Amino acid sequence: MGEGVGKPIIVCEVEKRGIEHAVYNAALLETVLLAYKGEDVVFIAESAHVLAVRDALARASSSHMNRIAWREIDVPQRGAGFGKVMHAEWRWCRRILQACAANPPRLLLICSITDSGLLVLKMMMHARRTRFPIVAVPHSVLSTLALHQSPRFWRRFVNLRQVLRLPHPRSLRYVALGRSIHRFLEEVAPKAATAFRTLDLAYFWARTRLPDPPEPNVVRFGYFGVNSLNKGFDTFFELAEEALRKTSHSEFTMVGFVRDPADCPKYAETIVGVSSTPLSGAEFARRAESLTYAVWCGNPSHYRLTASASFLDALSYVKPGIYLRNPFIEHYFEQMGDIGHLCDTYEEMLEVILALDREFPAARYRSQCENILRGRGIFEPATLAPQLRAIVDECERPGLG
Repeated sequence: MGEGVGKPIIVCEVEKRGIEHAVYNAALLETVLLAYKGEDVVFIAESAHVLAVRDALARASSSHMNRIAWREIDVPQRGAGFGKVMHAEWRWCRRILQACAANPPRLLLICSITDSGLLVLKMMMHARRTRFPIVAVPHSVLSTLALHQSPRFWRRFVNLRQVLRLPHPRSLRYVALGRSIHRFLEEVAPKAATAFRTLDLAYFWARTRLPDPPEPNVVRFGYFGVNSLNKGFDTFFELAEEALRKTSHSEFTMVGFVRDPADCPKYAETIVGVSSTPLSGAEFARRAESLTYAVWCGNPSHYRLTASASFLDALSYVKPGIYLRNPFIEHYFEQMGDIGHLCDTYEEMLEVILALDREFPAARYRSQCENILRGRGIFEPATLAPQLRAIVDECERPGLG
């Protein structure tokens, strides 16, 4: 495929606001810049998100920022009601596709999208007979494919399964954020899976060398992220309570925040750093650096179709993990080797924590850190750029329809 001289590349975030997904979107933007060297890119997002992505790129010392034009757009407020959300989805989609009609882009990459947003996008693509490549990345909404139907009447028509059943535009592809996710898609939605291509979650690393040896007198276990429904924070809390009844050498730390301030007193006596205030970048880094191990207790069913940014946070700070087994993380153990402890049950996780407290395995720990540094290149923009290019090139060839 030719270079498409004069054609812009448009990357837009039409779901997330503020700092949410900013590091991921910055790394994805870098992936685009590396895939199309020398070409200019327009990044469109909510105003605070534009600033957060720009800051993340600057902190990663990207050498391509002079090729990016930054634009702002209104993003739908989640929970605003079906009518308001659909109107907002229609507004962003019409605005972007109208701009694309005036100057057709080389690529329109949508960093994340909801089921209602995808419905509007597919309808408009058919109405406008869109020909240029569009690549959309569904994140947690993919997990709804494995759930029972919502009792809400409108959800019978606006849900991801129904939206994916609609006629598929030839120039549209979806991204599954990992091979394990694509494999499960082939099980639960085999026809829809043909429109998906695999591209691992892009990421910028905070640490590029081996960490210093852990403190000799304490093993510090950490939880990355917020206490959302499927991330397993309450399981982490239970592990901490039970472990601290049996050992005095362990510490449990939150590298993130609790959504509801009323919940903080429940956790604060057991877990260090519990707060309802999002951490600054510097404080997040300080806590992450202090950890010995990351602990991941996410709902395995949820992570059959959803990637885990918390897993990449652990890799970013070169922290071996204690993981409740799930297909997403198990796949990367197969790819990267021994990067922590993969456990089948809560009881096994507790036993591993207590064993590490009793006798710290210094040699294995260093080996795990080395495996992380050696293997995590699969998530780097330079690795992902040619894969993204191949997905886009395919959109211009006869295929799906």
